[in-house]
Amino acid sequence: MKKILSLLLILMTASTLAFEGVREVTLNDGRTILAADNGLTLYTFDVDSPGQSNCFGGCLTVWPAMTVSTDALVEAPFATHERPDGSLQLMLNDQPLYFFISDQAEGDILGDGLQGVWHIIEL
Repeated sequence: MKKILSLLLILMTASTLAFEGVREVTLNDGRTILAADNGLTLYTFDVDSPGQSNCFGGCLTVWPAMTVSTDALVEAPFATHERPDGSLQLMLNDQPLYFFISDQAEGDILGDGLQGVWHIIEL
């Protein structure tokens, strides 16, 4: 799934990342990843179902969902899904997006590959 998502993102240009809440960040090693406007890295979770998060409770404490306001203009390939608490989680190509609690600065990717199921989104 990670390779398919990465391939889809490589095929897109920055201008097609049609959501104002995300941006590209270039890592020290030259790779470009998807991050929130605040520069913090966004992750996908292999255990999620398409269009649905499977991260709850303690998982959300460590991996906070990237949520958006109800009036956010979200266009394909982005979308949202409603979490049980009523918040709207941002998704990319039907994959819910998360932060990692240990990432504190732009370019931090401390959660990449954890437990073999958390992945950065390389562009």
